[in-house]
Amino acid sequence: MREEYLKRPLVEDVVYEISENRIRIASPHTIFIEIIKPRIISLTEVEQMFRTVKKAIKEKKNVTLKGATKFLPAVRELYTEYLQAIETISKNFTEAFQLSQQIKIDGIHIRCLDDEVMLKLLAKQNEIAKQYYRGTAFSRFAGYYYKLKEVHQDIQKIKHEECETSKYIVHLC
Repeated sequence: MREEYLKRPLVEDVVYEISENRIRIASPHTIFIEIIKPRIISLTEVEQMFRTVKKAIKEKKNVTLKGATKFLPAVRELYTEYLQAIETISKNFTEAFQLSQQIKIDGIHIRCLDDEVMLKLLAKQNEIAKQYYRGTAFSRFAGYYYKLKEVHQDIQKIKHEECETSKYIVHLC
């Protein structure tokens, strides 16, 4: 079946961007594959950001932090599952990398969804995408981290004079 697929005409102007952190195979009219390997967030990094946020809030008058007591225990509880998700993503990304190299060598032919290698690559992309679903440990852990970063940036924007006249409540969870 693959031999029949390889006899078909090639799709024109396909660009292959294949690196250790990103796989993108696209033409001017279609993105066939796009996988970005996520940055690994360490528990230490989250804990340090949390301490930074708490310190920044203490320096501001009339700014209250809600959810602080539940935040770190929730993050620590998710961390093991987060690392398992990272391992799953890395494994699938490595396999997707190899498959994309094969596709680069063979080229993308018309009706590429008939290609078994392309189907395997799409399956790897989907396995990685599942980790980003809202309820997963990976998504929740990363969400906590990016929420901390957002809160920190928001606190930095509050001027000292505004703290004298207004009360701010910052929610973490």
